[in-house]
Amino acid sequence: MRAGALGEHVIRPLKDRTLRNLTEAQALNQQLQAKNVTLIEELRTKKIKEYRQKFTFANASSGSIPLEGRPKSLRK
Repeated sequence: MRAGALGEHVIRPLKDRTLRNLTEAQALNQQLQAKNVTLIEELRTKKIKEYRQKFTFANASSGSIPLEGRPKSLRK
């Protein structure tokens, strides 16, 4: 048996499988990146909403910014 023929039988399936795995990995990576963007936007929206509620309540009740919301130099 020639070395070239043996190599073709061994290398070709490995190459095909590697390309298939790479394609699948790239597709999964794209899906995960899209999911990350969605999660980041959801978290950002949630944090903005919490921040607004916190300061809206503080402003409505006392007319001032709560101590934890002030810069350290103004916390007196």
